[in-house]
Amino acid sequence: MQKPRAALIPFVVVLAALLLADAPATAAGGSGWTPSGVMDESRSGAAVAQLTDGDVLAAGGRGMVNFLVSAERYDAASGAWSTVAAPLALRADGTATTLRDGRVLVTGGSNGGPLASAELYDPATDSWTPAAPLNEPRSNHTATLLADGSVLVAGGRWLTSAERYDPASDSWTTVGAMPSPHADHTATLLADGTVVVVGGTDMIDAPFGRPTAAVTRFDPANGAWTALPPLPQPRMRHATVALPDGDLLVVGGSDSAGTTQANVRLDPDDGDWRTVGDRASFPAPSALPLSSGLVLIVQGAEASVLDPLTGDVAAAGGPRVSWSQPSLVPLPGGDVLAFGGTRFVTDFGTDRYTPRIDPLTAPVDFGEQTTGRGGPSIPIPIAADGGLPLFVRALTIEGPHAGDFQLVSDLCSGDVLERRQSCFAAIRFTPRGDGLRSASLVVTAPGLPGERLLVPLSGSGVPAPPLPGPPSPPPANPAPPAARPVARRAAVEPKLRCSARKGRRVICTGLPRTWGSGKVRLSRAGIVHATGTLKHGKLTLTVRRRLFDRRYTLVVGKRTPVKVVID
Repeated sequence: MQKPRAALIPFVVVLAALLLADAPATAAGGSGWTPSGVMDESRSGAAVAQLTDGDVLAAGGRGMVNFLVSAERYDAASGAWSTVAAPLALRADGTATTLRDGRVLVTGGSNGGPLASAELYDPATDSWTPAAPLNEPRSNHTATLLADGSVLVAGGRWLTSAERYDPASDSWTTVGAMPSPHADHTATLLADGTVVVVGGTDMIDAPFGRPTAAVTRFDPANGAWTALPPLPQPRMRHATVALPDGDLLVVGGSDSAGTTQANVRLDPDDGDWRTVGDRASFPAPSALPLSSGLVLIVQGAEASVLDPLTGDVAAAGGPRVSWSQPSLVPLPGGDVLAFGGTRFVTDFGTDRYTPRIDPLTAPVDFGEQTTGRGGPSIPIPIAADGGLPLFVRALTIEGPHAGDFQLVSDLCSGDVLERRQSCFAAIRFTPRGDGLRSASLVVTAPGLPGERLLVPLSGSGVPAPPLPGPPSPPPANPAPPAARPVARRAAVEPKLRCSARKGRRVICTGLPRTWGSGKVRLSRAGIVHATGTLKHGKLTLTVRRRLFDRRYTLVVGKRTPVKVVID
């Protein structure tokens, strides 16, 4: 869960402000969302596939008025769209699957009714040829490339049937039927080669069908379907992602009443559904796994990134256009292309997302410190720019002199930093030897190179000053000292050493343990700046006003007020 921001003393806030102010702004196209190309026609319900060279094919779909019999190709290197040869049939809501030989299989869809036709696009020759038709007309179905190179086509409005395409023989073979009908569902290939079909609609009971909670698994080895435990709630217009650990993540979606559903994940082996996070914010999302293990989610004109490990979700900007379930295609180098979707929009442009973290944290020099003695703790802001939020897993200290640097406060581990937000860690330098000492504060977070950010730490240990020699002997016959007026010894004002904690809490030490315990208030010029408790010489304060390095009046219980100094 994301932590609340800590209330920090002013010099820490100033440090963070200076750090962020000096950081260069992200250049266009460097990180985050940028426009990338304009399509010849705006199309919804297009058949979309990534070609073997990383380019993207978009074929057919619906235009402003009619079904489209055209296709376009996105050049991933130049970021431009170009028109390619036209498909053989008008169709929308079909599927496009890139085969192992580089050709693209387009199946089914509709142009007023479900289609059984199929065709093949060859990018090498920019040409289309007919393929063997489906055994059954279908639209709003799924097509999944299996490990052996064949293609599984499942469901459609409103079918239980499934069939398998063999590219070598250009033929379709009917496989076992699903336990229940599925349309507008998702089909996800898992690492073990099986395919899991999730949710969607199961009958004509509303303009978009009735949402279903059914989940079923296809085993290519025997061509059979097995029912899995159903979703916690029926849903349609959701998205699914296969996670690296073998689980299946289901993002959002909505039921027949339009209620947005929570994100959940399934362990296909034990059939256990678990809620992911505490947000249900995606009624009709698209989702794509990133190379970092995080998941990009696009809902309308807003983008988010989800950490499947913790369930945390952070904002990640968004495209210029409010698409409904747009196509998200991973490009070479890690970028993502977004366009199209299930609803027509008048904007022909497409957007590109760069999921990169640009760290803003600078090296920290602790200066000179007496060897063997600890200096004051220094707050270090952790911040980042770029298109990818920073999901901080942990902070550690590593390096040749790691033992010289103590992590005394960590407000970052488990935190999620959106663009230009910051969290703080406090480090104390206690040199164990003379001379230059160095180590690194290691920030562990997915999306960083190697999932690690190193913040250099340095300081110098200096020898302690020599002890004074023995005192000189007194003179043989010292003269009696002249009488002096007796002066009252000035009271020593205790010095408090304070450090920030979570929320608005501050911990202060430096009071004599003989002061006992009780409720306290800290004021200046009659204005209360903090209240709290005293126990064994340690103050635990809740800050009401900013604390500065100056004198305050401290009242413990009903005792006489005393002056203290915050160091």
